[in-house]
Amino acid sequence: MKLSILLVGSIILASSLYASSSNISNSNEFNGKNWVILCSGSKTWYNYAHGSNIYHMYQLFRARGIPDEQIIVLHYDDLATHPRNPTPGQVINTPTGPNVYVDVPKHYTGNDVNPENFLKVLKGDKELESRGKRVLKSGPNDHVFVVFNDHGGPGLVMFPNDPLHNTELIGALKYMHQNNMYSKLVFYLDACESGSMFAKLLPDNLNIYAVSSSAPDQDSYFWYMEKKFDSVPLSAWFIINFINHTTNNDMSTVTLDRQYQYFVDTSDIVDPTQGMTKEHPGHQDSKRYGDLSIGKLTADQFFGKLKHNISYQPIEFNNNNNNNNVIEHAKHIDLPIYLAEQRLIDANTNSDKLRYVAKLESLLNGRQLIDNSFVNYVKQVIHLLSSTSVESIVNNKLEIKNNDQNRHCYRQLVNTFHRKCFNLNQNPYVLKKLQIFVNICNSISNSIDSEIIDKQLQNYCLEDQEFTTVTDIE
Repeated sequence: MKLSILLVGSIILASSLYASSSNISNSNEFNGKNWVILCSGSKTWYNYAHGSNIYHMYQLFRARGIPDEQIIVLHYDDLATHPRNPTPGQVINTPTGPNVYVDVPKHYTGNDVNPENFLKVLKGDKELESRGKRVLKSGPNDHVFVVFNDHGGPGLVMFPNDPLHNTELIGALKYMHQNNMYSKLVFYLDACESGSMFAKLLPDNLNIYAVSSSAPDQDSYFWYMEKKFDSVPLSAWFIINFINHTTNNDMSTVTLDRQYQYFVDTSDIVDPTQGMTKEHPGHQDSKRYGDLSIGKLTADQFFGKLKHNISYQPIEFNNNNNNNNVIEHAKHIDLPIYLAEQRLIDANTNSDKLRYVAKLESLLNGRQLIDNSFVNYVKQVIHLLSSTSVESIVNNKLEIKNNDQNRHCYRQLVNTFHRKCFNLNQNPYVLKKLQIFVNICNSISNSIDSEIIDKQLQNYCLEDQEFTTVTDIE
């Protein structure tokens, strides 16, 4: 518990150092409405943090005076009633609570949380609205703040059943701009490789200011593992820093630039339990894109004016001994491995220990199977590529070439793989392997080869049925 208090206290203290700015722009007085869209793109118990992050932010924006009718929430809604939840009907975002699930609306839940609906919400889709669903109704004088939280890979983020590609998101944002749906829009995106959703794609003339939790080729971290909650993470490093900084400072004197600098200065993650020391810290380097001049505006123009202190229902545990709290970090991609290791450590019986040893071995063997399958596929198509080295295709870390042919090739391969080979939601490790498709598409010379490579992938997956056996801790 002392570690918990120390870490939380250090974040609050650090956040207060970024409480004012001498470079505030007053050139545009804001008199429009504030609109907020909050989306958790994940499901299942081990993704607890994604849902709890969004619930906490909903409470934050309500406290800051954003009217309920101007907030739209998309969440799978499987946490409060999950059989593993030790506090049924409640969800927390920090180890000691409070309950952030209070009054959270169910605008979009379950399978309605999907890329198509998310984009339609952004674009104010009339057909969706005619079915009684809430969509963005903002106008040319309004400010829009969007938050998305889930797993990600090169140029995509995940929803419960399908991926959303960066080109699709940018297309929706351009539509919003063309149809005067906002004066200014701020987008915070927390996912692994989240910078790849905006890098080299988001123009600087759309009045959009986007902040990613990590660089285009970088993982993001979960935070706050709680043993009473089966050791799943309760929050994420980027989101909890945002919440603490926003809650503990006067946003009428803090610019978006100042908050971004706080994200930058808290990018070094020190956690000896994960081998991350002051000398060799983990990194989660937040990046920003689009119209950076918006960063000179005060944050309250997007987050609302504080109306009252945040007050939640407290969480009550059957066992009030908090010494079992575990405050650690874990990469999004490594969470299944972390959970298996933690459950093995906590196992009380030999049968439980043997079960989690077997589970850990299965996870590690599954990763090796995935690695081998991708290598074998590359060997089948290497003769069609300008690169003659299987090793370089498998291991290089390059950005996708910024042209329509290469982006189409990558999107096609990802969609084929997801639909014909392996559901990307089954295991976050696979999202890292999508880099191989980036490298393949960077090495093709024409669209005909792209179609051949895609057909080869379909055939390969029909032959390699082992892919379907590789799942995560759930």
